[in-house]
Amino acid sequence: MSFDYSPPKYAQVVAEIQRRIERGDYPPGTLLPSEHQLVADFGVSRPTIVKALSSLRQDGWIETQQGKGSFVRGRPAL
Repeated sequence: MSFDYSPPKYAQVVAEIQRRIERGDYPPGTLLPSEHQLVADFGVSRPTIVKALSSLRQDGWIETQQGKGSFVRGRPAL
């Protein structure tokens, strides 16, 4: 019997947004797409996007400004 492990959806979203930041799709200083747009892009629920953005913010990838949105900071320094 084989068990396939798949990370939680929010972790998959985090990894993909990090890849997009590193690839330059979301350059530092730019506004990330809205939560609504990310829900549509990734095909996941809003709470999943909120958790992913929270994780990215906590790890230093993005910063959020109330009423404006989430801005890319870039790859955090180690």
